[in-house]
Amino acid sequence: MLVDVGFLLDRPAATGSAIGLLKSDLCKESLKDWALESLAADQLLKLSEAVRRNPEVCKIIPPLSHGIKGIDIIRGQSEQLYLIGLLAARLPVLTNAEEKSWFEKLRLWLLVHAYERASNGILLDENLRILCTDLRLAHDSGDSWLALFRRLRVDALGFQGMDYGLMHRASRLLSNKKSEYQLSASEVAALKALERLVKREVAELRVTSQLPPRLYTGGMPNILARPFELDDELFEEADLEDNSARYVEITGAEPDETVICAEVDPKETFARQALSGKTVFLSSAEENQFLPWSWKQCAGQEEHDVRAWVEKSLATQDAKTRLCAAILWVANATGRSVERALEFRVGGRADSEWHLSEDFTQLVRLSPRPQQNSLSKEWESEWILPFAAEQAVRLPDQVGRVLYDVAASFVTIPTLGHLYDAVVGDKPRAVYADRLKEVSPRLNTTMFARSLPMRVFRESKDAILARVVASSPQTGRTGAMSYASWPIATLSRLLNPTQNESEAAGDDLNGMGSLIQIRDDKLREAFSVAAGRVDAAGKGDDFLRFCNFYVAYHVVGLLAYTGVRPVNDSFEQARHFDLEDGFAFVNDKVVDDEHEGRPVPVHRSLIEWAKDDYPRHLRLVASMLRHAAPGLAEAIEELAYAKKKGRLPFFFFLEQTEDGIQWASVSEQSIRELELFDWPLPLNFFRHRLATGLREIGADPEVIDSLLGHSEAGSATHGDLSWRVWQKDMQAVTPALDALFEQTGFRVLPGVELHPNLTRVLH
Repeated sequence: MLVDVGFLLDRPAATGSAIGLLKSDLCKESLKDWALESLAADQLLKLSEAVRRNPEVCKIIPPLSHGIKGIDIIRGQSEQLYLIGLLAARLPVLTNAEEKSWFEKLRLWLLVHAYERASNGILLDENLRILCTDLRLAHDSGDSWLALFRRLRVDALGFQGMDYGLMHRASRLLSNKKSEYQLSASEVAALKALERLVKREVAELRVTSQLPPRLYTGGMPNILARPFELDDELFEEADLEDNSARYVEITGAEPDETVICAEVDPKETFARQALSGKTVFLSSAEENQFLPWSWKQCAGQEEHDVRAWVEKSLATQDAKTRLCAAILWVANATGRSVERALEFRVGGRADSEWHLSEDFTQLVRLSPRPQQNSLSKEWESEWILPFAAEQAVRLPDQVGRVLYDVAASFVTIPTLGHLYDAVVGDKPRAVYADRLKEVSPRLNTTMFARSLPMRVFRESKDAILARVVASSPQTGRTGAMSYASWPIATLSRLLNPTQNESEAAGDDLNGMGSLIQIRDDKLREAFSVAAGRVDAAGKGDDFLRFCNFYVAYHVVGLLAYTGVRPVNDSFEQARHFDLEDGFAFVNDKVVDDEHEGRPVPVHRSLIEWAKDDYPRHLRLVASMLRHAAPGLAEAIEELAYAKKKGRLPFFFFLEQTEDGIQWASVSEQSIRELELFDWPLPLNFFRHRLATGLREIGADPEVIDSLLGHSEAGSATHGDLSWRVWQKDMQAVTPALDALFEQTGFRVLPGVELHPNLTRVLH
């Protein structure tokens, strides 16, 4: 296949250069990281390992001299031999070792894409030709191309991370019109070709010369596309946090009949449609309910019997049975099916999926975090609580010993599946069905993926925690899964249930979930400074500035207590406040029938303020604007006296325009522009704070979902079919809300009436 990909039959002298590339240490490590996400990378990894096991190959077929430029090798056929030209070209002459490694890695990345296309019958591609040619020019001392590819550098481990990191940087460069670095037409073409390559868009290249015969007539397996009819009763759907796509899971009677479908735009190209549906796993509506009797998981007695079988089998003399038991323990402990547990890497650096440590004592992964939680150093050092980077599951001595003993006879072990294939060999589904028939004849390898989330839910009664603990890199995260965080001690106890309490340390360390967990001392300081600025504005001579500060301060207080999304005019009308029972109606997310607005409790001090202080403030503002802006003054007076449905939102800003004083909506952007609060935070951080803080105090997770407006798969906490009573739940959670709110140091401030200096400004 490699000969076909590079057309090496046309330039056999370049074969040694291609083999030499696969021999390098960087190639081995990169392909090992990429093989989990790319079948082409996995095939090249096997070839690389074969070359490294047989170093004499490089002596028999030596690489071309580095003194030869790439163009000299392919002269006359550069149109079709673009990949040979790149593989045979020397790397750029650079003093920085990291930069040199980046160019080698980029060349390898293009080879994997070429291999992937060739496996699907596409030997020549215009997008690949453009990128290979331009990268070869960079290698051959093309300074402008060197600069461009330096700017594209990403430090991702996985193949998809490389793909999307490069595409993101290319998109940024193309959209940045104000940059000092002006792109030439050929550089723009290269960046657009990179975007199309990542999106798997094909621009097949036609050449006039005859192509050499292909040596490899096989192919790598592809996902077969087949039409099918969707029955509305068979599937559930869910919105992902970024609203980028809608996914459905259709579950058949057998595990291999389950299909994940993605709703796509029919006007898009097939490549774009295919990209929408890649490797996203969602739980079904039934799984999200954590029903103890669900057919697709082990029942209580079955779980007990499976654990007993594992303990007994680990001590048996049969090597196959011992290994099967050890792998089943790993699957149970990590919330994976047996098949997915076999994909776990052995050794290497931690990434988003579990992998076995090289000494077989623990399983390690990076702590699951929402993708949007990228933080600057300013956040990390000053504003957020410290967080753990990794999670670990300790292997019992017997499990670790079984795996270690099997691995001892191998030089390299890429994955747990390599051990299984060497010792057992048969398909896991059949093997485990046979060995577990004494426990229960209905058990299959996919059921063990539910063991961890079910155990976590039984202990915590927190469905979100159970789902995040058992999540994988391919898990589709809904909004409800993106706000809370949990301390490392809680996670250590859940992932290692047999460890002692003294071993679970670090309650103040954020172990998993949202990184946006703010230090209360910084929050109190920010509210105190903001209150001082409001007071100072009241003593000044800028009437509009004070009014805007006053409104912004109290609106942020409402957001802090309620956790409402900071959309434009979050609290729309005065009539949306129930000033007797102390709650407000908000409609901060209108996307479907599941999100139709909700009531939220409001702190008693803010209710009193909205009932008395704020209307009095509005009446004085209307009086002061009667001459400067009579129409606006009349509308404000109507709002203050609640004479009828107001022409203005309940909270608004005032601004001086060419047409006089006008009102403006209160939005997150307009609040930020006032520079009232000294925090580098988006205002939805209050939602993260409530999701975590209320859990720590002991609030019911379902009630927290209701407060934050989370509803998915038809399971709204206080929906029409729910047995829960909103009023009782809110009475129960109000003390916790009050306690969290009072930790911010927020206090109601006086309005215009106590600032007589301002009353003189407009006269």
